Amino acid sequence: MAPHISKIAMTIITVVTALSLTAGVAFANAQLQTLIETESSNTAMGAGPETSGATYNPIRNTLFTVDDGGTAHEFQLDTDGSIDQSLAPRELDLNTSNQDFEGIAWIQDNIYGLLSEDAKQVMFVDIDDTMTEIVDSDVFSSFQVAWGNLGNKGPEGLATDGQDFFVTVEMPATLSKFTGAGNFVATVDLFALADASGVAALSDGTYLVISDESRKVAHYDVNWNTEVATLLGTHDAGLFDQLEGIAVVGDTDAHIFGEDKPGQTYSRLEGQLVPTNSGGNSGGGGSVAIADVNCSGTVDVLDAVMVAQINSGIAQAMPGCGSGDHNLDGVLNIFDAVSISQCTVGIANAGCPDI
Repeated sequence: MAPHISKIAMTIITVVTALSLTAGVAFANAQLQTLIETESSNTAMGAGPETSGATYNPIRNTLFTVDDGGTAHEFQLDTDGSIDQSLAPRELDLNTSNQDFEGIAWIQDNIYGLLSEDAKQVMFVDIDDTMTEIVDSDVFSSFQVAWGNLGNKGPEGLATDGQDFFVTVEMPATLSKFTGAGNFVATVDLFALADASGVAALSDGTYLVISDESRKVAHYDVNWNTEVATLLGTHDAGLFDQLEGIAVVGDTDAHIFGEDKPGQTYSRLEGQLVPTNSGGNSGGGGSVAIADVNCSGTVDVLDAVMVAQINSGIAQAMPGCGSGDHNLDGVLNIFDAVSISQCTVGIANAGCPDI
């Protein structure tokens, strides 16, 4: 096997060298490249200083955030999708015996799931208009999402697609799936992220995962049957000092929140979150893998060759296909071509989990 691997890898390196690659060309993921920041803040936006999770309620047209310091806040959105800053956010005290709330997900009506890192549980509550606090007696059901002593690196993010629940564990970065009844299904590793601090489920079956340590929003397609997560691309959130929560509105808006530290604490991103193209090779929501630059549905040596051709000016990037930026450094160059070719023949590198 080793001679075969060496021969193919050397072929790609020879092809790339022969193309006389020069300066790199910056690319963005097809699904995230349209994101434009239309609102931002370096203050707490009227929420608590420890904002750690966020969700959207389409019935009330509000964002709900939780604070691991013991409060929750509800923000009214305006008709244009922005936070209505003429109204102070509604505040609720989280006075339950289990604390350290890191995630929240709207389920239906006024029912929310609250994720406690301390208890490693999702707790269900019905938050009506008159409530000013949430106490133990308001929790009508719960289920366990993690076990053992995880310290401060445990469950951090919660989302639902209306049927199942999805939970991120901070370190090592993972995403787990649970049924609506709270039964564990599977876990996938998110190799490209240093940690995972929040998650949102998109309508096409893919996921946006935010990372505090990596300071980015990452787009994943997940095959739960094979337990493989395919990284589709990332969006930089480098101005945040501690990125903690994400809420998605429809297919076009993402609201991200961070703790009130030096730097950014809130951002509204507008763009096409759900791809319009079909196909894909990872079995999740029909999206295209980041290394599938020719939209063939598979990642192979031909993609590595095309990356080299794009960078040398021989070919042009195909709209809607993978960006080819396999090592996620924001530049398409010889290193991406070699990285892709190595992965396709079994030579491990940091980008291999992405395909």
